[in-house]
Amino acid sequence: MQSITKITLILNLFISLNLYAQENLPQAVGQAAEGVLEATGELIEYTSGVIGGRSQPYYRDALTEKQAPERFVRERGLYIGGQFGISQVSLNNNERNEEGVNFQFTAEDDDLASKWYCGYWINRNVSLELSHGSLGKVTVPFNFQDPRNGREGTGEAEVDISGLTTSFLIGMYKSGWHGYLRLGANSWSRNLESRFDVVGEESVRRMQSKSGTGYSIGLGASYEFTHGWMLRAEAEQNDIDGDTVNVFSVGLQYDFGSIRSWMWD
Repeated sequence: MQSITKITLILNLFISLNLYAQENLPQAVGQAAEGVLEATGELIEYTSGVIGGRSQPYYRDALTEKQAPERFVRERGLYIGGQFGISQVSLNNNERNEEGVNFQFTAEDDDLASKWYCGYWINRNVSLELSHGSLGKVTVPFNFQDPRNGREGTGEAEVDISGLTTSFLIGMYKSGWHGYLRLGANSWSRNLESRFDVVGEESVRRMQSKSGTGYSIGLGASYEFTHGWMLRAEAEQNDIDGDTVNVFSVGLQYDFGSIRSWMWD
């Protein structure tokens, strides 16, 4: 009889412990996993037996089954893109043509600008970028005097500017947003087509090209609105032979180094 009583007591104790474990173990496991997660900052995947048999990534609030939002994490890698916008051209010209005619003019005008670029993320905040684009084209009238005969006339000049720029983008990346400072150097080319008109004579056209190097600085921001694709807006200033060309542009960028992740801010 005593043996049967002991066995009954042991069975009752075992059943009680089993019921207690079923009621409290998932909560204990969830709290332990949450503590590990907060300590390490890593993503933990709760599997069946913890939150109803699902196998999905959850962060922190596992007991209420609140799923972490999807985020995009930047890794090292290449990216490409293109931008379009408006350029503000400010030029001062004091050139002579092949005949020695000195024609001076000041050009301040707006035009369309565009550029195509590729770059490489050195880390999540810094990249090295190479871009080429059109910085704008302006047309401006001018007056001149021919030193050979003293005759005066009028003319028109069309200035077309393009540039190849190498720069570093230095900033901060968080939750898909990237604000940055551009620091670089450009190799510019300026093509000048001029028309000289003198009363009673046929118009004369001349082409001149000039190239050089200068600085390129700017501020910009981008946002990764879906996996790999980013919207980018930028304001930059380019030094062209001592003059300035300001460009304001927006565009699209594709980032080959973007990966999906799930985490809370």
